[in-house]
Order: sequence, then C-alpha cells, then structure tokens
Amino acid sequence: MRVTGAAAWLDTKKEWDTFLEYEAALNEAMRSRRMIVLCTYSLSAASAADVLDVARTHQLALARRTSAWQAVAWRDLDASLDRYAIVTPRERQVLHLVAEGHMTSEIAGLLEISVKTVEVHRANLMRKLGARNQTDLVRYALRQELRSSSRRSRD
Repeated sequence: MRVTGAAAWLDTKKEWDTFLEYEAALNEAMRSRRMIVLCTYSLSAASAADVLDVARTHQLALARRTSAWQAVAWRDLDASLDRYAIVTPRERQVLHLVAEGHMTSEIAGLLEISVKTVEVHRANLMRKLGARNQTDLVRYALRQELRSSSRRSRD
C-alpha cells in the first residue's frame, strides 16, 4: 500500500505538536505493515526544530538542497545504551505508576511525595528516556515490561 499526505494546513505550535504525536502513533501502528507513506512539509513554513522533529518521527527524510535530493536518516546515538539502567529506583516507580494510568496527584499520594517532586521525576524520565510526552513514557514502560517478562519466561 502507498499513502501520501501533506502538513501544509498546520498553523500553530499546538497543532504541530498534536500532529507529531499523531504521526508517531501512526508510525508505530504501521511498523509491521508493508507500506510506503510519503509525507510532505513546507520548509519555508517550518523551523529548524520542526525539521528535526519530522526527521526523528520518520525512518527516513528526503530534503532538496541546492537542487539535489539528500536522504536524512535519524539515528539515536544513545540507542546502544540501556536507558533504563540510568533511571533511579524512584523514577522507575513513577514510570510504572504513570504506565498504569495514575494521575500525578495519585502518584504523589501513593509514594508519599509532593506533586512537584512527581513532576520533577517525570521530567527526568522524559529526558533520560528520550520521551517527548506522556504517551512516549507509557509506550516505553510497556515495551520495558514486555522485554522484562520475556526475559523472565526464558529463565
């Protein structure tokens, strides 16, 4: 299957952020499908950060520069590191509670810490795990749990 779409209608930063979340979820859903999807973006309307966000969301980006097309592939330099290993035990507790769907105030109550402390742990998790939003944190936690349970079942 081949699909094409354009993002020329995006005007505000909020629309752009929401669209990138949607694209990330869509990309994840299509990961095991045999599809080619072409998304077009206007470089004249995009900032450098927008271009980097697009490249990070997609497996490959093509850009026309000085009348020549160039491929840009996003590569996570920390991919070889086990990011979970640098998360503190308290951050792990917060991550698992977030993945279970608990609100910040509930997490604070369960762990007997302040709401502000939960928010700091969540911000640290996002930075350490490369998550852009709550959805990325939950997705990471679920993948981590799947890896952990598959390791346990093999042992």
